[in-house]
Amino acid sequence: MEQFITFIRVQLEHPYYTTPVNKHINLTPTLETEKLMHRRGLLFIESVGGWEWLLRKDCPGFEADDVLELSMQTFDADFFRVTKLEEYHPQTFYQLKLDATERINVATSLEATDEKKWGAEFCRIRVKPTHEQLRRAQKDTPMSYVIGFQPLAFRWEYLFIIRDNKTENLGNLLLEETKNRIIFEKAERLENSPFGNNVWRTVSTVPVSALEFPDYKMILSTVIQENPLKKRTVSRFIECPQPGKYISDDPDIIRKVCYL
Repeated sequence: MEQFITFIRVQLEHPYYTTPVNKHINLTPTLETEKLMHRRGLLFIESVGGWEWLLRKDCPGFEADDVLELSMQTFDADFFRVTKLEEYHPQTFYQLKLDATERINVATSLEATDEKKWGAEFCRIRVKPTHEQLRRAQKDTPMSYVIGFQPLAFRWEYLFIIRDNKTENLGNLLLEETKNRIIFEKAERLENSPFGNNVWRTVSTVPVSALEFPDYKMILSTVIQENPLKKRTVSRFIECPQPGKYISDDPDIIRKVCYL
């Protein structure tokens, strides 16, 4: 019976997704790599927290022109809305080389090439197998690559639309996060809004990381008196904005529309 050892480990990290991210991002060997794996006695499997290349224990080594390739694809429609990337163009072919550095930052490591893109792949991971990698695998200390993504950060914009039959004076609105981790600007009434004539807008003073979205809870109040501050709660159920749900003219802003 053939014995296999772990040759190379590959793990993906994205703070926005619950680890492991295999349900959102997938790695698949290319056709040429599958042929090479067959010739060299390699297997590619999904493991806990990532993927692994397995190698026959008696493997003699690799040839100078051997290259292992993985196609990375994402299944989440929000991936590009929550992932920090440096001028990524969806129609361009990108490669990500794995060498001696075991922790890779995707945002700064992608390389554009003139090659033809394969379907909807995000990028092509390439690793050139070496005798040093083989030696490490035989000593049970295989190369373990961690490919890391960074979440985007957005300013939050809220549009509060006051219905015509709302009799209360809700013009002086105040939006607050329950733990004061995010501060919003003073709400202002919008002129000539496509949502109507009674629309109020507020925006967060600083960007908020996509990673933190589920943890925030907002309360909307109307200010009765400025000094000392007196307010009345309008709603304790103001949801966080979600990337892509409402369109904003500013790419650094995500919008939430609330009807009162």
